[in-house]
Amino acid sequence: MNQPYISVIVTAYDRRRYLPFALRSLETQTLPRDKFEVIVVKNFEDPESDFIISRNGWRSMYSDEFHHGRMILAGLEESRGEVITFLDDDDMYVSSRLAEVHRAFTTYRDLVYFHNSQTVVDEEGREAPGVKVGVSKNIIKAEDAMISVEALREVSKRYKVDLVDFLFRFVRARTLQQQLRGRQERSHRGRLRPAQGAASKP
Repeated sequence: MNQPYISVIVTAYDRRRYLPFALRSLETQTLPRDKFEVIVVKNFEDPESDFIISRNGWRSMYSDEFHHGRMILAGLEESRGEVITFLDDDDMYVSSRLAEVHRAFTTYRDLVYFHNSQTVVDEEGREAPGVKVGVSKNIIKAEDAMISVEALREVSKRYKVDLVDFLFRFVRARTLQQQLRGRQERSHRGRLRPAQGAASKP
């Protein structure tokens, strides 16, 4: 089997409702299937999600870790891709997302990391008006972080930092960033739609 260029790590803890939608968004990716792998880390069984994982030959890992960062780290340890990207259970990728990730990292060889814009939706999938998440290195029309593993290895070697420890620190920082953003968005959505819950792009 050829080594995939991109590893997608999907995490879910005690939340079954939206995971099938997240997984189906990976099925619609325009990037050829041999260019990416999917690793799903979750603490439950779900017939619908497990069927989607199985029919695509993706990997599923069980983890009862409560901390999001440790679930991501479990997926990182199993990943084989040169670029790592993350997908939470209540998020979805646009169909061109992984193709654009591949294009960005193969075009800009020195690219190490970027995080780009997101669209927040309610529980019916409708875009929440007026709620946008800021853009950093806006190369891709999707959400979440992308990391070049080879570049991180070089950083690890240059500064004599353990790669696993470095990744864990990165994941922990990202988790804290997500928690802060989630609180800000819940506050914003509460002002927009006080009577309606929102489900989310974190």
